Amino acid sequence: MWLGGGIALLLGLFLSHPGNVHEYFMKYRILMIIENYLVIPGAMGNLLLGFVYGFFTKWGFFKHTWVTLKWILTVLVILFGIFFLGPWLTGILDMLKPHDPSVLSGEVLQNYIRLSKLGSLQIVILLFMVYLSVFKPFKKRKNKQD
Repeated sequence: MWLGGGIALLLGLFLSHPGNVHEYFMKYRILMIIENYLVIPGAMGNLLLGFVYGFFTKWGFFKHTWVTLKWILTVLVILFGIFFLGPWLTGILDMLKPHDPSVLSGEVLQNYIRLSKLGSLQIVILLFMVYLSVFKPFKKRKNKQD
């Protein structure tokens, strides 16, 4: 859900080319809906499920390097989304609310560039996290209690 929502956001960001400020507003409103109903619940579900797996299964939190790395990446990607990507998307939407065509340059353009570049990086990180989960590339950590 998290990865699919992120990909949908990027596709909407890159493939939609509105003709006027009203269409830009609707584009970013739709992207905000995807963010609120797919990305955020998917990320929180992933985090919650990770806690369940960490506490109640043999995987633990730090027993395996790949699990530890996935935890670090999950927390960092969620925090980056909360403090940067989400506010940039909301900022664009807020700037477009007056439907003033002059806002289509300047900060709206800067936020678009930030979202497109760093949102793409976030998708690459999420894909790497899927790779970690599927292939478990690192050996088990040596633990004195084992």
